[in-house]
Amino acid sequence: MFFSSTKKTIQIRHALPIFTSLLNIIFSYDPVGYGLPYNYLMFTDSREQLVEVSCQILCVLLETNIQLNRDQTDFQLDEKVFNTNEDDPNLSSPSSSSSNNTNLFISYISRIHRDEDFNFMLKGFCRLLNNPMIQTFLPGSCKKISFYQELLILFWKFCDLNKKFMYFVLKSSEILEILVPVLYFLVDARADTSKIGLIHIGVFILLLLSGERNFGVRLNKPYVSRVPMDIPVFSGTHADLLIIAFHKLITSTNQRLQPLYDCLLTIIVNISPYIKSLCMVSSTKLIHLLE
Repeated sequence: MFFSSTKKTIQIRHALPIFTSLLNIIFSYDPVGYGLPYNYLMFTDSREQLVEVSCQILCVLLETNIQLNRDQTDFQLDEKVFNTNEDDPNLSSPSSSSSNNTNLFISYISRIHRDEDFNFMLKGFCRLLNNPMIQTFLPGSCKKISFYQELLILFWKFCDLNKKFMYFVLKSSEILEILVPVLYFLVDARADTSKIGLIHIGVFILLLLSGERNFGVRLNKPYVSRVPMDIPVFSGTHADLLIIAFHKLITSTNQRLQPLYDCLLTIIVNISPYIKSLCMVSSTKLIHLLE
């Protein structure tokens, strides 16, 4: 957290290069590469560990309630959150006269405004989040990443700290490429108590997106891909997929998911005005939830 405070001029000078480097490392990474089968067994992928560590570092640096004490070396919590001007077109370093609790990385992420940058980050999120769901004729022929939980945290923080990025995601058709892996991770982790945090962050992402009209409208697109998900076979839309996945979560035997039931039902309520139709399978599941 040395660079998350504006205590010294040298910290300000190095924060922006570190921030842009972390973004480039994460979102330019392609674990599949040229698509050669079993290439990760023949060649060592040294970038995967670098990308994973970069995700973890960026998650910590974007924490809003951590600041460096002026006179001490340990960390302390503060209720103040730095608010930057999102309309500022310049992604430059804040003035050195800023208060010591200013988080430079939050300032930088909130000032990103170009569609090219948003598209670069969104495509990176889609490529990496969909990687664990890749299916091929040759079993295990594609490399699969394991740091998807860090990616979900980053996506949630990006949407929360930069509303322009969230609106860009909602306007894009690739929002469904975010929805499907999130539902996949939720269903896959429902019985694993060690992944309860993953389920929470996935539900929070969907709760944040469901408050916008564009998200509900996009759910009417037919669901044609077949992800290896433990749900009944159906023919319908992405709204059907969401309801069936939520039914799987709520009816699971994991008692630690009970605090999330209200959030799951709230998401269904938020999207309900925009759903045009439901298939028989999802309709049955929805009625079962409301009984």
